[in-house]
Amino acid sequence: MDEKKEQEYTLDFRSIADLLNQGLILINKDMDIEFWNSWMEEHSRIDRKEAIGKQLDDIFPDLKLKGFFWKVDNVFTLGNFSFFSQRMHQSVFPLKSEKYIDKSFEYMQQSVSLAPIQDTQGNITQVLISVVDETDSAIYRNRLEKTMQALEDANRIDHLTQVNNRRFLMECLGEEISFHHRTGSNFTLIILDIDHFKRINDTYGHLCGDQVLIDLTSSLKKLLRPYDKIGRYGGEEFCLLLPNTNLSTGLAIAERLRVQIGNRHFSCANSENSFRITISLGLTSTETFDNPTTDQILQKADEALYLAKNAGRNKVQCVSE
Repeated sequence: MDEKKEQEYTLDFRSIADLLNQGLILINKDMDIEFWNSWMEEHSRIDRKEAIGKQLDDIFPDLKLKGFFWKVDNVFTLGNFSFFSQRMHQSVFPLKSEKYIDKSFEYMQQSVSLAPIQDTQGNITQVLISVVDETDSAIYRNRLEKTMQALEDANRIDHLTQVNNRRFLMECLGEEISFHHRTGSNFTLIILDIDHFKRINDTYGHLCGDQVLIDLTSSLKKLLRPYDKIGRYGGEEFCLLLPNTNLSTGLAIAERLRVQIGNRHFSCANSENSFRITISLGLTSTETFDNPTTDQILQKADEALYLAKNAGRNKVQCVSE
């Protein structure tokens, strides 16, 4: 190839590189910048004339903290391609993400590849860095993940009270049973019911009844331990799953809940007057069973709740195997 054709080829390469919708940076072994395409000019706001001849770490000093130059050294030494994925590294180059309406990311999300460039003798003399904008994909993936999480929440969360629904609670109960069989760790199950809940609906209306359910679950969350689980069993009945809890501790927790809820004042938007409610609680624990099943645990807790109501309500009762 004669000198004139080589010069034309070089000019064509620069023209093509400036048309690409990605950043291209060419650096030598001293990390000096030898080429800087128009995409890099636009997104870094650094003119090509200002960038060429400078060292890359002078322009982007944070690259040292990201292991960037370690990978560059490996490309020069081994002659292999190297990559930075957006999922792992997000923003290799601190380029502002300004063209997107969605402001999830302050900086452009990128995938970056490092390619070895050889001379005619096969020596690696330069590394070509390509920077691809992955922000659109990252935004879409975030939205998809949020949608999937919302769907998952809808499948396991009771819409009104925002505690676990019955289906998900049964899954948790099954997992606790399995854990008990593997390790011998005991748990307690409580079923509680609001006493005379129909009177609240009849007196104050169903919207007020809904608010009582919401406020009750909010109170239960504050009174229980972070790892305890609350689920709406149906209507005004709730299940409390207390891991690593024996029967005596479960009874103490249930009694504390009964007293605390009974002392609380409830109110509704359509009434100026506050009122109190009482709850009845039935419980059982795996420590009283030889080889419990999910159905057995539920049945015994339900029997205990029935006893609490027959005893006059506002009571705690327990049933063992």
